[in-house]
Amino acid sequence: MSIPVTTFATLLLAGLYVALTMRVIGARRAAGVSLGDGGDERLIRTMRGQGNFVENVPIALMLIFVIEMQTVTLWAGAFDVAFIATTCAFVLGRMLHGIAFGFTMNWPLGRVGGMMLTLFSMLFLLVLAIFAVLV
Repeated sequence: MSIPVTTFATLLLAGLYVALTMRVIGARRAAGVSLGDGGDERLIRTMRGQGNFVENVPIALMLIFVIEMQTVTLWAGAFDVAFIATTCAFVLGRMLHGIAFGFTMNWPLGRVGGMMLTLFSMLFLLVLAIFAVLV
């Protein structure tokens, strides 16, 4: 059983998760806060960046895995391209959103663009998964 798309996406996203977690730790140290957010704006932003990542990534990785485990013969080439492109869009969306929250204090384009890429790619992954299971 080979799942290269799931594997690659997981590795990239795991690296981003570690980076976001390290940013939260750094923000906690800088603010002198071990629990909660202490009202510190930088800490709140880094915590939400990591939290939003954790809220979205597991479901998307499950969808990617489900799609990759199916054998799609109808429109196979086009389906594969759509699947890989959508997975890349999801990873890019998470990176943009993570950078906007974890590494900047104000980058609306990264936040909004990253979240739009995340949501639209998750929706399309859901459609692809349903198609893959039914066909």
